[in-house]
Amino acid sequence: MDSNKLLSVTVKGPNKQEFEGEAVSVTSLNKVGKFDVLPYHTNFISLIHEYVIIEQKDKKKITFPLETGIMKVFEDKVNILIGV
Repeated sequence: MDSNKLLSVTVKGPNKQEFEGEAVSVTSLNKVGKFDVLPYHTNFISLIHEYVIIEQKDKKKITFPLETGIMKVFEDKVNILIGV
């Protein structure tokens, strides 16, 4: 496995795209609890709540507070819809 592989992340709100870029990890909450998405993660879709944290390659973390959202992970692409 390539340890330098990154996730391609998009965060879309109701009226605009909030973020588009690469990340080393994405963290959020679902009904089971806190979870992290890393490169090579299993494909899945989940309802999320409270927050999404995107950790970029330079270790900078961007936090998006939210009430509800949907996260789809497919082949290292993370698409997040917030405010839905």
